Amino acid sequence: MVSVRVAVVDDHEMFRESLRSVLDGRDGIEIVAGWASAEDMLAGLAAADVDVLLMDLTMPGVGGVAATRQVLAGFEQVRVVVVSMLDDRASVLAALDAGAAGYVTKASSLADIVRTILAVHAGQLSLTGDVGQHLIDASRGAPDGRFTARERELLPMLAEAATTTQMATRLGVAEKTVRNYLSTLYLKLGASDRASAVLAACRVLE
Repeated sequence: MVSVRVAVVDDHEMFRESLRSVLDGRDGIEIVAGWASAEDMLAGLAAADVDVLLMDLTMPGVGGVAATRQVLAGFEQVRVVVVSMLDDRASVLAALDAGAAGYVTKASSLADIVRTILAVHAGQLSLTGDVGQHLIDASRGAPDGRFTARERELLPMLAEAATTTQMATRLGVAEKTVRNYLSTLYLKLGASDRASAVLAACRVLE
């Protein structure tokens, strides 16, 4: 069984401990750390050897969106899953634009949370059903409005079949961050692989 080292960032101690209680030891998941703030997490993350970080959005001090950006800028091996009470479109899209690889609400089932952790650890984008609908709705908007600023930067690179390494170099970010952005972009383009994404990007830019 694959071992997944998970840490929790949430200012509510009861929720942190509840997640530890129900997740630790389940399907190869090991809870290795828990922090009450993004500041504490950023200070301790290097020593924790984390694979997947469960991140709240609304915390005192540095919020979850800003913290996600900082994590992905400094810790390429970590994938972020947002676990929040918020399920509105703006919150979901802001988290994904920051590079989160998963988003579940605190009302999600344990099975959904476990499934999301395992999926993002395997390199996939994972959203619960209701949350995923926001992304689908956004992709149905006007062509200029359905992509974030970062995705609009990636589209021409994708259309010219640039590699993930080349994209990361041009944007000045980690390759893992680019892969997170591409996962969301593929979904918006309705593409299942790089080849179909390149064709879809070319059509968008025509």
